[in-house]
Amino acid sequence: MRLFLILCVITLPLIADAQTRHYRVKQQLKDLDVLREALFDVTGKPFLYTSRSKLRAAFDSVATDLQTPQTARELFTAFAFLTAQVKCGHTQIFMNGRLIRDYLIFSRTLPLQVKIVGERMYAITEVGKDPRIIKGNEIVSINSKSAKDILTKMYELTSSDGDNITLKQHYLSESFNFFYFVAFGEQDSFLIKALDDQNEEIEVNVASVETDIKAFNRSYKKSPFITYGGSSKSFGKLVTDRSSPVQTWFLPSFKYAKGAKYHGYIDANMRRINKDESEFLILDLRGNLGGVIQTYLMGYFIAEQDHIAYMEIGNTEKPAYRQHYKRWSKSYLKVRLSSMLQDASQLSADSVGHFYQILNRPQVEQCQKRLVVLVDGMTFSSGSNVAANLKDKAGAIIIGEETGGSYKHGNTGQLALKLPKSKFQMVINPVYYSNNVDLEMGSSGLIPDILVDPRFEYSKNNDPFINAALDFIEREKSKVGE
Repeated sequence: MRLFLILCVITLPLIADAQTRHYRVKQQLKDLDVLREALFDVTGKPFLYTSRSKLRAAFDSVATDLQTPQTARELFTAFAFLTAQVKCGHTQIFMNGRLIRDYLIFSRTLPLQVKIVGERMYAITEVGKDPRIIKGNEIVSINSKSAKDILTKMYELTSSDGDNITLKQHYLSESFNFFYFVAFGEQDSFLIKALDDQNEEIEVNVASVETDIKAFNRSYKKSPFITYGGSSKSFGKLVTDRSSPVQTWFLPSFKYAKGAKYHGYIDANMRRINKDESEFLILDLRGNLGGVIQTYLMGYFIAEQDHIAYMEIGNTEKPAYRQHYKRWSKSYLKVRLSSMLQDASQLSADSVGHFYQILNRPQVEQCQKRLVVLVDGMTFSSGSNVAANLKDKAGAIIIGEETGGSYKHGNTGQLALKLPKSKFQMVINPVYYSNNVDLEMGSSGLIPDILVDPRFEYSKNNDPFINAALDFIEREKSKVGE
């Protein structure tokens, strides 16, 4: 399943209207009506995490604000806030050409790049010609707003499943300066407070700078939220390191994980895994933003024949604003579901209930290894689905960050929508899914059995997630010897 697709053109003409151009009130309210219908009537189950009354009140409040003309930034902020209220990581809104132009050409921005790690912000570039704030310094506040307040405001404008924030943290790290501009507007200067290497507070007052368009394009092109799965269509990599007591299977994406070629890849690696003498296997799902649901892979680890998820189409009637949706039809959704489920799908006779079954038909014997699954905030959609099912049905130990994707239920379907007046583009999700797991973890993502504190930076040779997994395995082995 595709996530975070920015459906807009990055290369913009330099000759453009002034940034101060506003949308007309009638245009704004038209788009608001389309957005309201999309979120209320087309989404599979829009009120899983936010009540109907609360969502209606949010729309009413925004409608009042839209009685005056808004800039592209102001209108995007309003619509992003409403979209995020549904609390569905698959339901996203993306900037249009006017907003990109305003940000890149007519606005000035922060004089540094910022990375979010947990609930903290860190500088990843130096500030000023004679820098007192350098890479790795923790940012305490910007213009008297604490790091916590800044992140809270940004969270309100980004989507994730339920009350999860780890996906938002990773997403905002990719686009921090843009979302700072969206959340707080253009500012002439910045009073930045940070902590140095000795944990002493530093205070620097610096002017805003022009946005580096080339850097923006480079960041866009390599962002995992845009290019997830990579261009090589690689399924993953099984690493057998004889200096390590366990094999590690890196599965960075399920974007291309389907068909006979993929099944052959799984079978070949499972033969290697089953031959290995280690009692444990590490499945590394960090950064796995999803794709095809993995009944074939999970069939090697889950013995019983049991369905993985229940799915149903929400609203199968043509919406009033159907001209703004792409490929909206029952048949389109059936095709999408069949593609997602593949030969593992079973559609009910009335095509309303959709049950996803484990294909418990491995070409080699089932895997008897003890599973350790690594996850982080970018383990989303079918990536999170795999982790939750392996924990629930195969006794896997989960290590890492809370997953960005729900372990329990949500919406999917990936239906494209363009708001008719502003041309902001969106992904709306008319299919409801419910994972068949007994886990009860509230409205969060999947909570690991062993939490790993993320670090500002670390090397492949000193990976805290891998280290935590190896430490757990050693402890388990020592118990046997006691």
